[in-house]
Amino acid sequence: MTRTAYIRLTAIIATIVFIVVIGVCVLDFFVITNHAKAVQQEADSVSQESIEINDSLQNVIVAAEINKARQYKERKPKKYVVKEGQVSPFDNLFKHYAKEAGIDWTLVAAVSYVESRFRPEIVSKSGASGLMQLMPRTAANYGCRDSMLLDPEENIKAGTALLADIERRLRKKNIEHDLVYFTLAGFHAGLGHIYDAITMSDSLGYNPTLWHDNVEVCLQLKADPEYYNLPFVRLGRFNGKVTSAYIKEVLDYQVAFKKASGDVKM
Repeated sequence: MTRTAYIRLTAIIATIVFIVVIGVCVLDFFVITNHAKAVQQEADSVSQESIEINDSLQNVIVAAEINKARQYKERKPKKYVVKEGQVSPFDNLFKHYAKEAGIDWTLVAAVSYVESRFRPEIVSKSGASGLMQLMPRTAANYGCRDSMLLDPEENIKAGTALLADIERRLRKKNIEHDLVYFTLAGFHAGLGHIYDAITMSDSLGYNPTLWHDNVEVCLQLKADPEYYNLPFVRLGRFNGKVTSAYIKEVLDYQVAFKKASGDVKM
């Protein structure tokens, strides 16, 4: 092979190698570009999905779950016949201890009636006793020992003190507007569950200082594992619908007792 032919062959081979290298680089460029686009599209998709999930969750919280929470029959209070000017044989005790605690006495009377139907000897299967259906350990915190639980005066005294204490604790949570609803909820469910519902309200975008359509809804959501398993829900599952019905029943009787006692006009 002549020198000239050798040079030409070398040039041809170099050109072919150059073209191949350029082709590989171009191919890699397109592969990398397409991969980057795919990654970005996936990231955008995940981001959008996250936004959609958040929006969906918010819609559930603000709308669907509120409707769901309302879909139940509230218990209608049984008829209670009272003498004009008198609610129960224990009116003087209700008035005395409610005045000391700064609570409307007809509210205390209504709680007592819903709890025990004014039967001081009642003891529930769980051990709640007396007119206000107090648990022994709770009653003891307010000076009512086990031996006193069935005594009407001691039971009313401790039960009224408990209501006042629940009010005081709730005020520290800036609860004012719907205080009576929160207080009755705390009496019925225990403050731990109410605190759970308040925390849930704050975390899920509700108003933690309002009862209707806010904390009440979250208390009822505590019956759903999707919600009562949230890390900030300390006491777990609770049937908040029963508490909502309880509050309505107590307040309905309070209105009836106010009328019967002459506190308001018929």
